[in-house]
Amino acid sequence: KGDYIEAGDVGGTVDETGLFMTRMHTVQGLFIAVPNSILWSNVITNYSRMPRRRFDLLVGISYDADVDKARDVLMQVLLDDGRVHRSPEPLVVVRALGASSVDLEIRAWTDRQTYWDMNFDLTRKVKLALDEANISIPYPHTQIVMSPEILEKLSGGHSQKQIGSENKTDKSNKPKSGGPGRGKKPRNIPA
Repeated sequence: KGDYIEAGDVGGTVDETGLFMTRMHTVQGLFIAVPNSILWSNVITNYSRMPRRRFDLLVGISYDADVDKARDVLMQVLLDDGRVHRSPEPLVVVRALGASSVDLEIRAWTDRQTYWDMNFDLTRKVKLALDEANISIPYPHTQIVMSPEILEKLSGGHSQKQIGSENKTDKSNKPKSGGPGRGKKPRNIPA
């Protein structure tokens, strides 16, 4: 009773365990009654049982950034926070060389009761510290490379120079006629 658990797709703080049902409330303030058969047939993760929890954060930095400087900046953020345990020692390591970034992993232990506040605070402080050190956090991007033949077909026979000059001379905000969606507000389409 009182522990926050997850089992399968269900998560909440246990209020009462009965013979057939476990009554819980969610972080959104909803009451749920979960058949014990669902709990028994899934792995149960108990977030309240252990006295300490580990904070993990993956941060991508630009390939142009100084990795050692970034590591030092992030370690200082951890050491400046009194909620971070000194044993085991906090850790900042290069985790991976990603498609758009060098990925650094931050690990630090804290008391269970302070975990969420520390999680939110440190995530914010990491961003601010990297900004202050002029270390950029890149966003994923894709570069599309096309052969001149494909580009010619896609441009409808116009050369790149012609397309560029058309864009420079037409500065009106009037919607162009023809083609789907011209002059309409773009829709959000998932990638």
